[in-house]
Amino acid sequence: MTHSQPDTRPDPVAESAPGTGSEPDTVDTVVRTAALVLQRDDVTPASNFLELGGTSLAAIHLVEKLNREFGAELTPLAPFDTEDMRGLAELYRTSAAS
Repeated sequence: MTHSQPDTRPDPVAESAPGTGSEPDTVDTVVRTAALVLQRDDVTPASNFLELGGTSLAAIHLVEKLNREFGAELTPLAPFDTEDMRGLAELYRTSAAS
């Protein structure tokens, strides 16, 4: 797939049941959403956004989806500021707790 075409696949975050905000739920949501945005099947909790081919545009899309899901206001720099998807999930957990 080319990156210039809009992603028309169903949004797994929107279709999932509301999570409890627990660590596994948050990490799973971040991983699934990153896989959708990056159009990759190999995203894991240990995956690095940049190493997966993440771009600034992809970061904007990812953070928009996750901010909506978690009711947060992180910036598109968040995926670049963390080592892996677990770190990004931790940012969302701590922002929801504040």
